[in-house]
Amino acid sequence: MALSPESGRISGFFFGQAARHNPTLKSVADRLAKLPGSKAFLVRRLGGDGAALEDYHGSDELAVGSAFKLYVLGAMIKERLPWKKIIELDDADRSLPSGRLQDWPTGAPFTAYSLAGMMIADSDNTAADMLISALGRRNIEDDLKALGHSAPEKLKPFLRTSELFRLKSDSEATLKYINMPQDERYVFLSSLASRPLAASAVKQSPFGVARVEWPASPADLCRVMDYVRRDGGPEAMDIMAMNPGLTVPEGFAYAGYKGGSEPGVLSMTWLLKDGKRNWYCVSGAWNDDVNDLDQQAFFELMQTALNAVAPAR
Repeated sequence: MALSPESGRISGFFFGQAARHNPTLKSVADRLAKLPGSKAFLVRRLGGDGAALEDYHGSDELAVGSAFKLYVLGAMIKERLPWKKIIELDDADRSLPSGRLQDWPTGAPFTAYSLAGMMIADSDNTAADMLISALGRRNIEDDLKALGHSAPEKLKPFLRTSELFRLKSDSEATLKYINMPQDERYVFLSSLASRPLAASAVKQSPFGVARVEWPASPADLCRVMDYVRRDGGPEAMDIMAMNPGLTVPEGFAYAGYKGGSEPGVLSMTWLLKDGKRNWYCVSGAWNDDVNDLDQQAFFELMQTALNAVAPAR
């Protein structure tokens, strides 16, 4: 509608198609579907009926990168690993960045709480491997079902980050690992432990992300987030909230986050609470074992999802 500046009266109308001011979750799913490769997206209300507000292949298991560290945090809770337990850095647990602990001296002491904080907020790989050693690989594997993973066998062996890097440094080793029976993989990983780690040797390609990674669906990640919410206590919730990932809109009383990325892999998952004490999970993943991923495009879609879920102000 236009007004005449002289008289203040209506001088014209325009009728056209209305445009959405706030993109909806459905639009996020539709735009995600147009990207190449494999995609999955889920927004779910937690507690009560657990209704899905949007579900695009939300039960499909994709590689999720460092989001696997949610299962390490979950196992810490389930195994009741004391937050104040002192764990010393062993050379066998040194990994590659992300993180900084790989540069600390042998025997440096850390509390389990400090390691968990660095593992989740900074995605520190050495911190994750130290906690995997403290908990025991087999114990974590035994806990996966209770933590909400729908296909625990796909996460066996539960890889350390250093093992993934060693596999990614040697295509022949990767192919051997992919094609051997599951029980033989444990022995094979042990045989790789003596090989030196070098960031320059890790192949920066998406090759093998569907077979040598940590597979989980958005539904799986929402369930482990919910486990942390229900059973983790204030320590775990504080750790989850240290790094929000993206800009969390105003109106949320709590935001916990863990993401993951490597060539061919992007994953982002949030645990959110609004001012009315309603809990939500927002989770998305994108894999492509051939092409590079447009990280910024994925981030924009997930930011739109957060904005769409945000409480009205």
